[in-house]
Amino acid sequence: MHALTLAEAAERGGVSKPIAYNHFQSRAGLLCALYDRYYTGHIEELTKALERAATVEEAAKVIAQAYVDCVEQSGPVAAALAGALSGGAEMETMRRDCDDRYVGLCVATLESRAARPIHFASVVAFVGAAASLSNEVQRGRISKKEAVDHLAGLLASAVT
Repeated sequence: MHALTLAEAAERGGVSKPIAYNHFQSRAGLLCALYDRYYTGHIEELTKALERAATVEEAAKVIAQAYVDCVEQSGPVAAALAGALSGGAEMETMRRDCDDRYVGLCVATLESRAARPIHFASVVAFVGAAASLSNEVQRGRISKKEAVDHLAGLLASAVT
């Protein structure tokens, strides 16, 4: 991701450099647009899957499964993109906004099924654990089922 320039993106996209610069203004703008596209797709899939989850436990399982699936499906691209987003103020703000919206969705989903407040810190801990366990799945050190089960248990415990 660090070698990506707007000129290279324009060339690969079959458009002129001025079009790329007018649309994205900067490399940071391009990276933010890519991350937003990735993030929005993940949230849309998650939201659709959550419609079928009636209980806290079911919702926790759906959220955990979706996180691990998303990391698995995106492979190293999403990790590289997230890393690149740590390189500047605009990109860091974008990444943090997405993280906040994701945590907010998890909190709202769990509260709507638990009918009581949840522990915000537990949801934040889930996000960190989900990233770590998803990486371990990719490395082949734990199974996908094991990661999902542990993550769902962690998330469900946020409401107890």
